Amino acid sequence: MLPFAAAQFHSALLLGACSVVANSDAVLGEARRVANKLAVLDYAAAGSEPVSAGGSTFLPSQVFTRSIHRAGWTVAQVSDVVPPTPASWTSAADSIDVENDPGEAEVASAIAEGKIIPFMMIAVPS
Repeated sequence: MLPFAAAQFHSALLLGACSVVANSDAVLGEARRVANKLAVLDYAAAGSEPVSAGGSTFLPSQVFTRSIHRAGWTVAQVSDVVPPTPASWTSAADSIDVENDPGEAEVASAIAEGKIIPFMMIAVPS
């Protein structure tokens, strides 16, 4: 539990968080407790089955949407993140040494193969 009162924040941003935690339902529920709006930027499985890569589990978007609803949110808007990627992001990604980090290499491969795709989502209380 976060050390904040209920509804203390106007909004919460989950930036790549849901795919790297063991219990994304708990994270979404805690975000609902402390915030009145939610923004998510993460990766989702491109198909209908979860994808495991680099120690993370990427859920299909429809499964993630059900998690959002269970946590008390209603999806207001969702969008795939469509290239072109900003140059500063590409530069930052190129600086990651995937050769010495097998987990990062596995995630990079899943992205390159189209197994996982980035998405953005905005949610409001149900």
